[in-house]
Amino acid sequence: MSGFATESRTPAPLPDLELHIARQIFDYSEQRISEIRTRLFIAASGFPEDLPGAWGIENVAVLPEFRGQGLIDHLFERVLEEGRNQGFKRAQIPCLIGNDAAQRAFERNGFEVVSQKRDAAFQELFGTPGAKLLMQIL
Repeated sequence: MSGFATESRTPAPLPDLELHIARQIFDYSEQRISEIRTRLFIAASGFPEDLPGAWGIENVAVLPEFRGQGLIDHLFERVLEEGRNQGFKRAQIPCLIGNDAAQRAFERNGFEVVSQKRDAAFQELFGTPGAKLLMQIL
């Protein structure tokens, strides 16, 4: 799990400089770079816009052998406290549509769905129609 100021997030798709570096390091062809740009654009099209001034939470995961032991709840306590300590008044977390287990865990920890976004190209690429954005007041 990671927490961060949403304003500090690099906008998608990646800036050309970063793709240029990837081209040099990995020797990607122009076609491969174009495919990456397209995938990044499609990925961005399936997620709702960030809430202004929100503490963002992402990358929530627990290894299967440790699930069901309350680890997510403890992680949320820590990362939400960090957001409060940094002066944020609300937190947000994205959730892919159809990931019901994740949504239940987020709701159990005080989040509510505030928006969702669907996109046909996102569905085709990722196998889910889009994402929801959940929020809670800190």
